[in-house]
Amino acid sequence: MAALLARAAAASGEHDEARRALDAAHRQIDLVTEPGSGMDFFDAARLRGIAGSSFLAMRDTARAAPILRDALDRRAACDSKGRPLLTLDLAECLVHDGEVEEASRVAVRALDLAAGSMVEPITARARAIRAQIRRRAGSMGAGDLEARLREHGGG
Repeated sequence: MAALLARAAAASGEHDEARRALDAAHRQIDLVTEPGSGMDFFDAARLRGIAGSSFLAMRDTARAAPILRDALDRRAACDSKGRPLLTLDLAECLVHDGEVEEASRVAVRALDLAAGSMVEPITARARAIRAQIRRRAGSMGAGDLEARLREHGGG
């Protein structure tokens, strides 16, 4: 709950509250000594992903990008929805940092990760990143991403 509060606070511009909630989430997850079971699926990798997304919402890409990379390294390879969303967050970091060509490549990779498991949140995030790339580099900057979105029915 603390991690979700952090993401919500970051999105609403309450950066100090977001940082406090992330600190609380990290303290709480460090207290867990047994692996989750049954419906438990919240683990350190998931917390890292939410932390990275929260720092992205605060436009702190210097902190967000390495956390997102770490979260991607920790997430299971079979996570066909979470991994693409984290990869799209990483692409957005690159857009904010002015690396639009790399952002487009990373976004395309996210759509490839989601192949066969495409859901609306992934398509919506990819469209939003495409719009950000267009604003920065024009329509040509998002060419590969445009094509991949059309292939996946999200054009």
